[in-house]
Amino acid sequence: MSSAGYPTAIIRAKRLAALKTQAHDLDQVLTGDKSRAEVGDYDVHRISNWLWHAYGGVSNSSYGPTPSHRASLAHAQEALAPVADAINEILTETLPGLRADLQQAGAPWGRGQRIP
Repeated sequence: MSSAGYPTAIIRAKRLAALKTQAHDLDQVLTGDKSRAEVGDYDVHRISNWLWHAYGGVSNSSYGPTPSHRASLAHAQEALAPVADAINEILTETLPGLRADLQQAGAPWGRGQRIP
């Protein structure tokens, strides 16, 4: 590899690392800290908790959702909005830009790309 391409490779690696960190952070917002969950440690309520509570209250019930179930759904919807925005930004801006840079550098074809 030439010395001219070396800094570009480092920049790409940093972008990939930042994307991986962002994806991990979004996963924690959605589902919580998996390490804490494995040992049974308490974690704050996450989007998945609120959705699970709302789903569990109406899935096998002839009564319908209670105010508590409705509140859980409202919390989940409110918390999901910024996560959805971040995911959409990744899908529409970050990944296409990174993919274009990698293709320009000669990276091989990967899933999700047009077939050459």
